[in-house]
Amino acid sequence: MVALSAGKSTGKILRSFTSEGVIIHTAEYSSEECRFGMHYHENPHLCFLLHGEDTERRKHGSYTRKAGDLHFYHAGEEHSSLARTTITKNTLIEFEQAFLQKYNVSEMQLEHAVQSRFDAKFLMLKMQKELLIADTCSSASIQALVLEFISSSANVSTKAAPLWARRVNEILRDKWNESISLEELSLATGAHPVTISKHFRKYFACTLGEFSRKLKIEHSIPLVKNSRLALTEISYQCGFSDQSHFTKVFKETTGFLPKDFRNC
Repeated sequence: MVALSAGKSTGKILRSFTSEGVIIHTAEYSSEECRFGMHYHENPHLCFLLHGEDTERRKHGSYTRKAGDLHFYHAGEEHSSLARTTITKNTLIEFEQAFLQKYNVSEMQLEHAVQSRFDAKFLMLKMQKELLIADTCSSASIQALVLEFISSSANVSTKAAPLWARRVNEILRDKWNESISLEELSLATGAHPVTISKHFRKYFACTLGEFSRKLKIEHSIPLVKNSRLALTEISYQCGFSDQSHFTKVFKETTGFLPKDFRNC
């Protein structure tokens, strides 16, 4: 079993950033890295699959990851890649224990934030954008994005959402490329429109409109990165009225223009 110390990777590190207990790097992997076998990282970390597709094994089974997927790994959690497309790219952010203690954030809070918030993967993309820019402002910007994620991790409610909120979540995810009105959500869940409006941010950490647009952008990421579809076609497939609107929302959400994200 191989243990990877801080900042180490089984792939080729393309760019990196280190500051006050946070280590971020983007790494490229070939199919040959699948021979590396089971390993673990000494620090808890997030891994965002930036490009390509792979099949990964953990203790409780294997699963396929595609561009746009974000996963959390506990310190010491064993995993390995079983198969991947010719080239994949990941962006990893490691948290050293001193950093977590300083901001009073646990590994469980980090894991919960990844599972419950869209903002997590979009913050990762914005960090990736800053790694590419790499100018005199990038260091402070990356630090701010990390602290924004840490803050959201600490503030995400661990209480179970009420039935209406869970049902709203299911409906919006199932019909992510459709226009769903507040009245339709009310009829489907039995919750008053005022209740949904007033408490939506509490359970989704954003407004109804923001959540719906983030769903569309989430579905667009693998299409932009891994397909040859024209951006106009992707915008229509993902429920945007035109490419201009899609480009605007994609940039606001991820920090990238779609064409730049496709080529990075």
